Amino acid sequence: MSRYQQTRLAEGASPKTINLEVGTLRAILRRHRVWAEIQQDVRMLSTADDTGHAITPEEEAALLTVCLKSRCRCLYLAVMLALNTGMRYSEIRLLRWRQVDFAGRILTVGKSKSPTGAGRVIPLNTRILSVMEMWTATIPRPTNGALCLPQREVWRRGRERSLWLHRWRGHL
Repeated sequence: MSRYQQTRLAEGASPKTINLEVGTLRAILRRHRVWAEIQQDVRMLSTADDTGHAITPEEEAALLTVCLKSRCRCLYLAVMLALNTGMRYSEIRLLRWRQVDFAGRILTVGKSKSPTGAGRVIPLNTRILSVMEMWTATIPRPTNGALCLPQREVWRRGRERSLWLHRWRGHL
């Protein structure tokens, strides 16, 4: 196993990736009741527990430019929400208009990964507030119960479109 790990390191794989691969092999070998024979000879590689790096202004600008060019018009809003509020993917995906208070400049999180995350109030900065106001101007009659980001569906012809954007020709 050590030779495999060293070979993978030489190929440029990260220690975490190699540990995941070894974990998969371990599960297979356990299933066939042979892991115990080699277990004492296998050591997982040490990994860095860093959290990554903050996105630079240049990286953010490049990301937002790509989002604006995307066929999915709600992608820009989703990324802006993530950048400006720190909301999780599922919180953004399930966000409804009734959770957004434009006058109070706040957003109340609905269903969340953790019980303490649900119901938390997030202040809206000028940047995200203006993007959300522009978004509401481009969609037909948003109702309080409607999702801020429309759910997607795949049509018979294989093209992905939202339920209502096929009627709308405006841009953000």
